[in-house]
Amino acid sequence: MTTLDNPDISESYKNTTKPLDGTVSHLTEAQQQALKDLWAKILNHFDATANKPIKVTQDQVKATHLSVAGISTSDAQAVDQWYAANKKIASDPKLQTVQDKMYLSGEREAVVPGKFKPLFSDDRDTRLFANAFWQACMLHESPDAYLLGFLRASVWKVDQAFNRVVVSVGWRAAQAIDELMWEGELGMHDKLLNDGVLSRIGYDKLGYPINIIRVKLNIPKERGDGIVERYAAFALEQTSIIARDNGERATLVYDFDGFGLGNIDKGFIKTLLTFINDSYPQLFSATIQYVDS
Repeated sequence: MTTLDNPDISESYKNTTKPLDGTVSHLTEAQQQALKDLWAKILNHFDATANKPIKVTQDQVKATHLSVAGISTSDAQAVDQWYAANKKIASDPKLQTVQDKMYLSGEREAVVPGKFKPLFSDDRDTRLFANAFWQACMLHESPDAYLLGFLRASVWKVDQAFNRVVVSVGWRAAQAIDELMWEGELGMHDKLLNDGVLSRIGYDKLGYPINIIRVKLNIPKERGDGIVERYAAFALEQTSIIARDNGERATLVYDFDGFGLGNIDKGFIKTLLTFINDSYPQLFSATIQYVDS
């Protein structure tokens, strides 16, 4: 049995025509005005926050990974010291990243790559709103496309869209998304990544990349706290980059085939939905739930 959470999109699939309403170059006069008004509020916010780095709290970056602990992989001595002091964490299967596994097996050089250069030279604790905002815009063919996603999700209410942008940009700065993507799979939870809980299998009829979450492969008891947040942020950012060349959208499929009580993970679903709604609005054209009947 397959259910679709967005029935309106079904006509687009029948006609093999991507929905373009409310996208770049396909705006009504009212939508164009809303976009202009949102840009005005964003630019004013640049001035208001010019000398105020985004405050990052521990709750926003809760995890045990060395880079989240503030250790840069470009600092070889600091990396060695972290592993010397955290061998138990680095070897724990519930917490172990690909990076940890490689380091402990003697592949130290692969764990300490060339120096990471933060976008606009903002360190994790001194990131400015304007710079984090432009980093997000660079994922899209047009900066307008980034803001239009928030406007459509807010039903073209400018104040609501603005507030969502501010929250999203703050989250991106707290997660240091540019550093997260630079590290790539090295920083991901080893078992979660290798099990293939989330994978991509090509494109749907509208040319959108298909993402599948195989629920039966997700076993919450096999990982520790903070793992889901990091993995979800990485997966969504990666999907957003891939979707940029495919109409800015993607398709998400929850495959419930063979799942059991041990796979029930409210925390993962809540985290994923929160990230999608708050920071990647309109990324997914449809969410499909598949259950083998």
